[in-house]
Amino acid sequence: GVVTIENQASSSDTGLIKSPFGGAFKPGSKEIYLALKDNKSLSIYNCTDKTLTTPAPVTLNNPMDVVFTSNGNYYIADRENNRIVAVVGGETKVCSLGFKPNSLLVDPQENYMYIGSNAGYGLYRVKISDIDKGANTSLERIAGTGENFSTHTNGSVGQPETATIGNIAGMCFDPTINYLYYFDLKTKIFQVFIPGLGGDWSKGTIKTVIGTDKSSSFCNQGGEIVFANGNFYVAAKGVQ
Repeated sequence: GVVTIENQASSSDTGLIKSPFGGAFKPGSKEIYLALKDNKSLSIYNCTDKTLTTPAPVTLNNPMDVVFTSNGNYYIADRENNRIVAVVGGETKVCSLGFKPNSLLVDPQENYMYIGSNAGYGLYRVKISDIDKGANTSLERIAGTGENFSTHTNGSVGQPETATIGNIAGMCFDPTINYLYYFDLKTKIFQVFIPGLGGDWSKGTIKTVIGTDKSSSFCNQGGEIVFANGNFYVAAKGVQ
């Protein structure tokens, strides 16, 4: 069944959940970590004892997403501070980006963090090993022009940096074929990024799955995307 987390929290915590834009289960636990945009904080909900807590304070400004690696480290998209905040073995690290991160995605091999931007007009990635050291040396834009646009295009085949990308709200991998799917809030289009031969993203191609530029009947706003059992599940606003 469906459980409303806020109503299940202790009375002293009721009302703390405002605009939960992203969330993830801590591996091997029954704890959900929630990025609460309007609270400007991260909260943890324990599904066993139904308590809501806030970890040691880290200065966040519109946190939009949180993801884990299998070793229990977690990473927060700290949007208005233009950075990723990582908690690595209990120690806080900061990876500066120079743009606003909207969504995060760990690749199946846990080598790279893929970053959907808000007004960065592209899809970016950085090595997780860099983030864990508080560095951004490997940060690169792998798709999108990096520029604002008025007319959408998927770009040329094999040239992903010629595609227009607006505001990525959610991403997921299909691990069986290593395709990356994302929803663009600016264009209201659900897209797929297909790597080139040998998994070369620099030779990849952007294709449209659902929607047409700014007139999509798919949804007004999208959020988290989950791939499970061969199906996609998209958190969508404006769809009954």
